[in-house]
Amino acid sequence: MIKIIGLLVFFTIILCNVSFAQDGEKDIKATAEKYLDNILAGIKETNYDKYSQNFNGELKKSLTKEYLVTVKDNMAQNLGNYKSRQYLGLLRKGDRILILWKAVFDGTKNDVLIQLFLTKKDNKYQVTGVLFG
Repeated sequence: MIKIIGLLVFFTIILCNVSFAQDGEKDIKATAEKYLDNILAGIKETNYDKYSQNFNGELKKSLTKEYLVTVKDNMAQNLGNYKSRQYLGLLRKGDRILILWKAVFDGTKNDVLIQLFLTKKDNKYQVTGVLFG
């Protein structure tokens, strides 16, 4: 009887840890949408604080204020203005989560894939990468 109770407690703990360890796709998507809105608005307004507010420390070091101007110019030249996006899904890769959207820009007839990379630190998601292409 004690063995059975012990096994039930063990499996209950395991199941609870698994459910807490992985946030649901709906929650991750909502966070990622908000973060991407900030990034796109920051690019449009050339507002580095808005653009980088959810970046982790490493990404902030590599994507500087000066780099934001380059990003804005390159996007304007190659893609045009952002119009809309459609959520495609997410992939979990170790401690990283990759969120994908198909986007429409007015300067190209091609679909544009937006990739946003997130990691979780101190119970909060941080952007570790963003790609437009």
